Amino acid sequence: MRTLATLLVLGILLILAVGISNFGAPANGASGWNSSQAVNAVRAVNTLEMNFKAREKHYAAADQLVSAGDSTSRMVENLIKPNQTGYALIISPSADGQHYLLFLKASDVNKKSFFSDDSGLIFEGSPIR
Repeated sequence: MRTLATLLVLGILLILAVGISNFGAPANGASGWNSSQAVNAVRAVNTLEMNFKAREKHYAAADQLVSAGDSTSRMVENLIKPNQTGYALIISPSADGQHYLLFLKASDVNKKSFFSDDSGLIFEGSPIR
């Protein structure tokens, strides 16, 4: 169990080192994030949720993650403001706090949106036309 926890912490640090500096910045001068940046953000939020649950014994809504005050709270705060990233973050924890659904919805209908849950699997979707 300690090995798993150590690997997860190392994974978090790697995600933060590689991508957190780009979480608020559009790729290549484009408006908003590209799909790769969005998926990295979903991964980071899934990890934040896992850490929050380990500490608080339940999953959190986005505003609770922001108020947690850790080093990635700013990233979650930026995701709540879709004008910077081109994506809006919605986290819906279950009533008992033991599960959550996470949506990273693109504001541009030509971009893919992403969703995940407490399983950690990430899915992509686009509007039906």
